[in-house]
Order: sequence, then structure tokens, then C-alpha cells
Amino acid sequence: IIPFGTGDLYINLLNIVEKEVDTDSLKIQNGDPRFNSNINRIKDCHFIGVRAIGEETKMDKLYAAYLPTLDHYKQKLKRLTHTGAIGQKSEIHEIRNDDGLLEALRSASHNSIKTEPSGIAGLAWLLSNKLQIKNNSKILIVNTGKVKYPLPH
Repeated sequence: IIPFGTGDLYINLLNIVEKEVDTDSLKIQNGDPRFNSNINRIKDCHFIGVRAIGEETKMDKLYAAYLPTLDHYKQKLKRLTHTGAIGQKSEIHEIRNDDGLLEALRSASHNSIKTEPSGIAGLAWLLSNKLQIKNNSKILIVNTGKVKYPLPH
């Protein structure tokens, strides 16, 4: 589950999958030496992108009134799911009204995880959609952290 602002982080992951996997034969084609698993494990991974909707969102780095690349990204996602290169439940989801955000921030604080609303959007999405996820699922949530602004001199 990956925060989706401009979509660059999300689409770069999909670009790596596309580069590594021949979508016609679903075999590794450019074998990155760091990948030491069976390609079938990637086919079973569902890549969930999480965007924020609404100008008033606290997840301000995930909101864009207009995102010109979104349709292109959705086409790539559809192609990769259609060929079976990635899991069929891969999708870009939208969070409205900051659903799950307060609970995610509390959980992060309780576990000493440094983050901000945009960074923990994946956990917020999971908490507000937990009934859609099987109990024994293995889940990786990308936390993009907390922005540090330089102090003025």
C-alpha cells in the first residue's frame, strides 16, 4: 500500500515490475540480481496506491486538483493486471474525508513511527478498508515519513 501524490513512487515500482517481467510469458527478462525470489510472488502482489480527495485534506501531499498523468498510470496498471504480471486487486484508491487518518496517526505515534498525514496514508486506507482484506494477508505499507524543512539562518 503506497501513498500516491504525483504517482511517481507508485509508477516507478510498476516500471520495475514491467522491466523485470516479460508480460507475454511472465518470466523474468532482465533479472535484477537483487531479486532472489520466484516471479510468481510478484504476480500475487497487489499494488495499492492511495490518493487523497478534497482540498481540505490533511494529506496535502497526496492531493492534486488535476493530475495529468493519472490516466496514463491507470492504463499501465490495467495492462499489468490484465497480463497477470501483478495481482488483480492492484488499484489506485481514493481516501475521502481523511477516512482512517486519525487512527493511523495514533497508531504511528504509539509505535514511535515518524510520519505525517501524507506519509501514513497507506495505513489510513488499510484501517478504513480492513474488512476487504483477508486476515492472513501479508501487507507492506510504505510510510514516506516526515518532511524536514531547513531552518532559516
